[in-house]
Amino acid sequence: MKKIKNITNWVATFAVMLIICIPGLWVVLSAFRPNREILAKPAIWIPEHLSFDNFIAIFGGGKALIAIPVPAYFINSLVIAFTSTFVAIIIGMSGGYAFARFRFRFKDSIFLG
Repeated sequence: MKKIKNITNWVATFAVMLIICIPGLWVVLSAFRPNREILAKPAIWIPEHLSFDNFIAIFGGGKALIAIPVPAYFINSLVIAFTSTFVAIIIGMSGGYAFARFRFRFKDSIFLG
């Protein structure tokens, strides 16, 4: 009985994993396909022609770069990511120092979450 329950748990876990991962896989595969394959009815799950044309159009220049300034957006995202990471590290270090050095009410409760 325990073996059947274990197998059922593994099958359920695998099914949930597939449900979660398939949209991400679709996005990654769509990045390497031409538009006609992305918009095909019925959907083509396995790409027929893999190409880097979409990446070249965005990062390599051309009309797409003029219409949508992707490199500028990428730099903005990097600035925000590094800034928020730096602020989180500073706040975390300050909190860690406070927990290590000072005694205050409900310290144990707060520390355990």
